[in-house]
Amino acid sequence: MTISQQLKYVFFDLDGTLTPRPSWEQITELLGGDPEKHLEIFHDYIAGKYNTADATVEIMKLFTTNGPVTKAKLQEISKMIPFRPDAVEICQYLAKKYTLGLATSSLDLYAQSKAQELGITEIFVDVTTDWNEKNEMITFHYSKDWNNWKIKRLEKFLQEKNLSKEEIAFVGDGHNDVAIFKALPYTFAIATADNSDIIHEAKVQIKSLSELKNYL
Repeated sequence: MTISQQLKYVFFDLDGTLTPRPSWEQITELLGGDPEKHLEIFHDYIAGKYNTADATVEIMKLFTTNGPVTKAKLQEISKMIPFRPDAVEICQYLAKKYTLGLATSSLDLYAQSKAQELGITEIFVDVTTDWNEKNEMITFHYSKDWNNWKIKRLEKFLQEKNLSKEEIAFVGDGHNDVAIFKALPYTFAIATADNSDIIHEAKVQIKSLSELKNYL
């Protein structure tokens, strides 16, 4: 694949792409909750067994297993969640040529923390959190259009910046990245244990982030 000289932005998914594992279960575990129960709730929600409000309540119970979750606590455990071994290096390499962005369905404060670690400036999140006067998490909100919110947000970004699709590349791994894989000309899917059914929707398939140097 030949990359246009017009390319200005490279956007990444976070969970499974820049990090090897989903953050939701890791955050639950680090807060003292049961990550397997969290995964069960998520799958039941996708299957329609939970509505959005009830699923949120159940996950908040897991988050608060050991008491209220403060902003400081969430920021602390965010730093404990590791990146892929080559994530920092590839972001440093790409940042010399492009502006880097993040489009993620992880918690907003977690996404902001990880973006700061990588020097990523453009951040699109699907999950926003509410906090009380003690900076304790009350609840969180996320899109019901789980599979399409990323492409809609990126299309809005292209309009806001007056950009063409040839000016943005995307690197992802998950089912909610498929719409972007299909819509943009420069897309990369990193192989994981769970995405063999969708990885070929991207224009290029990679096994490690460092392979991006061959294209970008």
